[in-house]
Amino acid sequence: LVEFIDPTYTLRVQELIFELDLRKLYPKRNILSFRETSTVSGQEALDIQKKTDGIVTILGEVATAPVARWLVQLSQVASKFTIFTHHGKTTESLVTYLRNALLQEGGFNNEKIAEEQVIEAVNYDIHFMKSVEGHRYIERITEIVPYEDDINNNSLNANIEEFFKQNTRRHVYRTVDILRFEDGRYKLKKAVSKRAINDIGY
Repeated sequence: LVEFIDPTYTLRVQELIFELDLRKLYPKRNILSFRETSTVSGQEALDIQKKTDGIVTILGEVATAPVARWLVQLSQVASKFTIFTHHGKTTESLVTYLRNALLQEGGFNNEKIAEEQVIEAVNYDIHFMKSVEGHRYIERITEIVPYEDDINNNSLNANIEEFFKQNTRRHVYRTVDILRFEDGRYKLKKAVSKRAINDIGY
């Protein structure tokens, strides 16, 4: 993914341990890496990072509640976009993990509000798989769409129906598979949402 990011964009990397080695892989790019030490906390490193004119933030593996909180925090300020890795098996498990991390670490006590913060921060799940031969491939690209987008794009009668659905449903989002690897090739399943098209700028 880094290879396809505009080379003029400055990259800021935050990891618990250095393992991406992006400065070695891309020595001509503006990449600054941070990590927690015994005297500098991850949050302090994050606060310093925000002052370094980073355009893209790359967060190493999101495997603990504090790092999940950093992810949501980073996505709201200081970067054009944020990339991270996580080992969730489904998009729903990814969102649930991040939501629970915010409830545990982020000062939230309302599941719905915490989930809204997560889906504002995370718009896509690019899910990798590994074949029995050891080949890594993208199994699917899934968009996470807030239900409020559905309300904004529907008629008044549909909005009333959607309002009642929203107050009784379990989640504040739906998942849409954009692309899936099936029968040995990639298949386009659905178009991206209007919100995504506007964000991309087409």
